[in-house]
Amino acid sequence: MINTKQISRSMNYATITEGNIDNTVIGRSVPAPAAFSNFQRGTSTFNGSNGITVSINDIGTTDYQVTILPLSCSGFIGEISVESKAANSFIVKNSGSDITTQFDWILNAAIV
Repeated sequence: MINTKQISRSMNYATITEGNIDNTVIGRSVPAPAAFSNFQRGTSTFNGSNGITVSINDIGTTDYQVTILPLSCSGFIGEISVESKAANSFIVKNSGSDITTQFDWILNAAIV
């Protein structure tokens, strides 16, 4: 018996079809992972616990991921957090005393 497997995707669901050569087919649908297509990036500077507001192009949602990458370490950065996400901005805070180190940020927004 030859085992076959086919995976296809439509909008928000992936259909997985499994079967054998004798045409016995078992099918099920599972949620597909969200697609990311709204990509933005930039550079800013840490501002300690006061935070720095990073302005972005309005993406119409707060359902996005932000990645922060310090460009150097000229002082004590501490823990980094992204807070107060809005459709057109977010705030980056660091718990350390460093307010001079720059960071790159990358934003990926999910398409639903």
